[in-house]
Amino acid sequence: ISIGVRIMLGSNKFLKLVSDLVWILLLLLAFSISIVNYTGDSMIKQKLINRFPFLLTINQSFSSGNNEKSGDIKISKSVTDTYNKLELNLNVVAGEFNLVDSDIPEYLTLNSKYSENGGVPSVKETKGNETLTLDFKQEFKPQVFQFNSDSKYNMVVGQKLAVNKLSLNLTAGESDITLNKVKTNAIDLKMTAGDTSLTFSEDSLPERIDVKLVAGSLSIKIPTTV
Repeated sequence: ISIGVRIMLGSNKFLKLVSDLVWILLLLLAFSISIVNYTGDSMIKQKLINRFPFLLTINQSFSSGNNEKSGDIKISKSVTDTYNKLELNLNVVAGEFNLVDSDIPEYLTLNSKYSENGGVPSVKETKGNETLTLDFKQEFKPQVFQFNSDSKYNMVVGQKLAVNKLSLNLTAGESDITLNKVKTNAIDLKMTAGDTSLTFSEDSLPERIDVKLVAGSLSIKIPTTV
């Protein structure tokens, strides 16, 4: 079995400088929010909010409406279905995302835990003659983003349909994809930040893996017999 892996790291100095500046700005933002929390209702807090009003919006997003919710999504088969391949598009903004394959009767199942402020999951079906396309995304309230999101998503894909293409767009958070038996043709991974782990067996090993990595950590595990 042969496998092609292409990784685009943005190696020139300009992209590295941009990446470093983004992380510095995020750290400064987190530090400013901490000051807002620490100072309570003092004059310092009021001056900060007057100078940087967006801090109040972000701080309120972190401190309110974080009641945990849970839910399940199932994409089931129909007797009239004629699909012979599957395409998965996974858009993960924050939280922990796990994907495995299993011998289940459904095309896909998803168990999620998230807060009422954001991270509400959805899976959209696009039906073709031979291909079923499933798009996973998270929905956040306007102007709400949780850098410290505790959301967790456990997705299971069935093993009966081959995955023609699996696309993962990871903005932040963690993702773990472990495929044992489902045949996979191509993986397209785009990472802005966060951590991703990909694990394949001889049966599931894709022919191609394309990676565009801005920042974060990536681990790819393949069988030693390959």
